[in-house]
Amino acid sequence: MYLSCILSDTSLYSETKLLVQVSGGDEKAFRIIFDRYRKKIYSYTFHLTESMQSADDTVQEVFIKVWLERKNLPDISNFNAWIHTLARHTVFNTLKKLAREKENNARLQTQATPLQQTADTILLDKENQRMLGLALEQLTPQQLQVYRLSREAGLTQEQIATQLGISLNTVKSHMVSALHTIREYLDAHTLVLMLLLACI
Repeated sequence: MYLSCILSDTSLYSETKLLVQVSGGDEKAFRIIFDRYRKKIYSYTFHLTESMQSADDTVQEVFIKVWLERKNLPDISNFNAWIHTLARHTVFNTLKKLAREKENNARLQTQATPLQQTADTILLDKENQRMLGLALEQLTPQQLQVYRLSREAGLTQEQIATQLGISLNTVKSHMVSALHTIREYLDAHTLVLMLLLACI
């Protein structure tokens, strides 16, 4: 549905030439293919997972596979259908992995004693606060100021704009960038929390 796109004869010819160039290691041609299909794959994945992180990861994984398979690209008669299938398999594998992780976490949770659960909760709370503090250190001074006024002072974006003497759009831009940076940092360090719990 999200990836079904009928290319014109001209576009098809152009894409065939691009795939031949990619097969030879042409990074510029690969970038064109990436830009052509990235949003479709992202939308398709987000529709199924409702997760921006999963959508980003799927796009990255799909195009890594495309690059690794580049020697075979000229032999693909319908690249649109091929990359659609690749994206679908990648998403389904991700959903299976998430389901297994959820099941394993639920099993571990039921096996833990109340004392262990309390200790886990305390550890996670402390570690989450520490990780958030480290994530905030990645922000620019402007992003940090907007974030703190919003999350800690409880100001609306309009109030922040008035207090800082900047436009509402600038406040929104800083906030979006701040949340994106924080999310990326925390996602990248999730493994730390898992390892800490495994050592209890």
